[in-house]
Amino acid sequence: MALTSLGTPIVQIMGNSDFMKFYIGSGFLSSITGAGLSAVQYMVRQSPQVLARMGLGASGPVVAVVVVWANLFPTERLQIIFLPFISFESMNGVKGLVAFDTLGALYGFIGDSPIGHGAHLGGALCGYLMYNQVLRKYNKKEFGGKEREEAGDDDDTMCA
Repeated sequence: MALTSLGTPIVQIMGNSDFMKFYIGSGFLSSITGAGLSAVQYMVRQSPQVLARMGLGASGPVVAVVVVWANLFPTERLQIIFLPFISFESMNGVKGLVAFDTLGALYGFIGDSPIGHGAHLGGALCGYLMYNQVLRKYNKKEFGGKEREEAGDDDDTMCA
């Protein structure tokens, strides 16, 4: 659901081909970070259970898309589907997600977690790099040389 909702404006900005390159590349890199974190945790803990939980899925690239979207639209309000009465700004949500995954990755050195925290952190890094290296120009072009939040854009629409 996040990919469809948040990915659409990014596809409109980047185009289909560049978005697919970004999505597949962030999947590859987030898988490497997830496997790398598991390998480091294995070296510290010497537990074969750590290597048995290597992840497979699309959560890393989806986190990358969420991070890009939050950087493009930092003040947009988001809600968690199971907690619709709680809303928060998208950038605060990304900060919370990164903090949760950082704590989960650290916990992996002493305990077990079924969540691919390393892959999520790798996806977040890919999204951050994509925005700061490529898409920041879009925000500055759209808002007269200023970042979106500096331009005073309080409109609640995702894109025009």
